[in-house]
Amino acid sequence: MRIRFAGYLAMGIVSAFLIAASYAFVADTFWWIALIGGVVLALLGLGELVASPRASALIAPAAVTALLGVAMAVISMAATATVASDWGLGLAIATAALSVLGLTEHELVVERDVHSHGMPAVR
Repeated sequence: MRIRFAGYLAMGIVSAFLIAASYAFVADTFWWIALIGGVVLALLGLGELVASPRASALIAPAAVTALLGVAMAVISMAATATVASDWGLGLAIATAALSVLGLTEHELVVERDVHSHGMPAVR
């Protein structure tokens, strides 16, 4: 398993948890969950940036994920619980979409690598 795949998969899992938590918990509780989730997403995005410094196509989703994580953490600290809950849900949905984008891009690169080595397709 490549590190980028694990990173994007972790981003998707964290984002899915944040989406579910925004509906399961009251705003005051989700405020703290969004703060921690934002820090985790920022660290995952920065980890993706470090893991793929040479591939320009992979830098954009990782940088945006890191920025969304930082934004989620900052909004959780600066806004009221209700506003942080609404923004946290929106940012978690955006990060989940970026995770799907990253996983799709990773699979396309892996598939291209497999076919470039002359390996036959599995049927």
